[in-house]
Amino acid sequence: MDDKEKIQSFGEMVSATERMSKPWQDTVKHLIWAIIGTNLFWAVIVAMLVYFAYMTPAEMSQEQDLTTQHQTQSYIEGATNGN
Repeated sequence: MDDKEKIQSFGEMVSATERMSKPWQDTVKHLIWAIIGTNLFWAVIVAMLVYFAYMTPAEMSQEQDLTTQHQTQSYIEGATNGN
């Protein structure tokens, strides 16, 4: 086998390897896009949960002491409202 035949044989092996691995490469590309999509979906879900957890709470309280006839009402908004 001379050098020209060796080079041609090697080229055929490379092209055969590329053809055999093409379905796997396509599958891996689809899986990577699926992982990216699901990660973005879960990032949105977690961001919404964090947002709802730290929304500005509004607290109202009312106290009444009948013996001294004292009455107190208060309305408090959280620090995230800019107060």
